[in-house]
Amino acid sequence: MEILILCCQGMFIVDTLPTKVLFDAGATHFFVNPTTATRMACAFKELDVQLCVTTPIGSMYQSDMIARNCTITIQGRLFFADLNY
Repeated sequence: MEILILCCQGMFIVDTLPTKVLFDAGATHFFVNPTTATRMACAFKELDVQLCVTTPIGSMYQSDMIARNCTITIQGRLFFADLNY
């Protein structure tokens, strides 16, 4: 039987900042804490529409900012992701 790991957590370099990250392999979008976003060098731009996100415990958040192609470094390998907040 194969066991799939859908989430992992750790410290990674996001846009040159050491950042605590929770990855969800089933997610359609990636989100960053607004406080962390203000410390990042990548440019956030306003979205044309707001994204509404509901958490597993029922909380709802709205996101209307995005930074495209932010870098994430994991074990020396460079990845790119669009980050919302």
